[in-house]
Amino acid sequence: MLNSVQQYVKGIITNAAITTTDYPGGVNVYIAPPMVDTPTTPTVYIWGSTYDINLQTAPRIGGYFKVNYEVSIWTIVPDQPDYSGADYAFPVVIDALTQLFCTTPMPVVITDPQTNFETQIISVGVKLSGEYAPVMQLGDQAWVYYSHEHRLHIEEKVQYV
Repeated sequence: MLNSVQQYVKGIITNAAITTTDYPGGVNVYIAPPMVDTPTTPTVYIWGSTYDINLQTAPRIGGYFKVNYEVSIWTIVPDQPDYSGADYAFPVVIDALTQLFCTTPMPVVITDPQTNFETQIISVGVKLSGEYAPVMQLGDQAWVYYSHEHRLHIEEKVQYV
């Protein structure tokens, strides 16, 4: 369900250890955002934005439900405006995340770490969209702020017993 799906997506990104020549420290990954700060490395925030649940089989109790999620994955990084790699550094991170989502093995059984409830993820990255926001300048004008949202569609099968 929602908690296990968010944890699953966090695990995909964390376990991939995405690094680039411009960001050798990799990415920080959070579900609940930390205190407001100014990260110096790409930072990813996962939020299970929308979902819908549909009964797939009868009977209602003991039947299977299909849950479709659109998980928002926000990637941000501030950088110096005069950085020589500004044309490619952040898009390389976006491309690495896109490739990661599109090549994630499926189906996979996941277990909610808090409830031990098992479900099956049957689709990750089959449908993926995103938005690369315009660059913004931070208040002190010493930094520019890059942001991107991946909208990752995930399909999960759930059986309530």
